[in-house]
Amino acid sequence: MTEEQSIGHRGKTILVVDDEPDLLKLLKEILQDDGYSVISANGPAEGLLFVKNCKEKIDLLLTDVMMPEMDGFELSEHVKKIVPDIKVMFISGYTAEIIGKQKNLVEGLNFIRKPFSCDGLCSAVQNNIRSIRG
Repeated sequence: MTEEQSIGHRGKTILVVDDEPDLLKLLKEILQDDGYSVISANGPAEGLLFVKNCKEKIDLLLTDVMMPEMDGFELSEHVKKIVPDIKVMFISGYTAEIIGKQKNLVEGLNFIRKPFSCDGLCSAVQNNIRSIRG
């Protein structure tokens, strides 16, 4: 990561929500190593509770699509009611086409398919974060 990229990450907070603890831990480590402040939530209920009680600005919600309590799309709708300007990025083992074109998923912008590389994840997140002002 260049110094310019690192400066761009400073002050950006990502909330990562997944129901697989090992993947959640890995995502947090990768994104922290890339310079982001990362909050992890084990499932949608925990993520939503954090957003409701959070005092700091969350810039990006990075969430799995398929989770038992509620899917990532439902979670993002609830989160956007609390934080209307939050960016959302989805993760899934399924392709964007299988999940549904009606969700307007664009691979690399607001969707990343499992399995992904560390560089692939960081690049996709950076593309999403770039559009955030401040």
